[in-house]
Amino acid sequence: VDYTRLHLDLKQMICHLIAIANECKGKTTFLQYVFFTPNRAQIENYPKVAALYEELKREWSAVTAPGTAISEFARTHKITIAKPKYVEIGSVKDFLLNP
Repeated sequence: VDYTRLHLDLKQMICHLIAIANECKGKTTFLQYVFFTPNRAQIENYPKVAALYEELKREWSAVTAPGTAISEFARTHKITIAKPKYVEIGSVKDFLLNP
């Protein structure tokens, strides 16, 4: 993985993990990202948009894979990194009210 060319904001993820580790001090906790997407039709009709989200999924898997620095930091601080949720921007209200 070329960490200099990621769509995923790795610096932000590291900041989130450090903050969780500092706040929870060894308690078991988790981190889950929510990525907002265009509606399904927009993704299906625009291959470049679909490719972007596929690349983001691959990046997430590579960065959080067992043995990576991110996963080891999370493991040692009892933080489970959950798979991200992809939520259509049009359904934000429903998602926030009924997670």
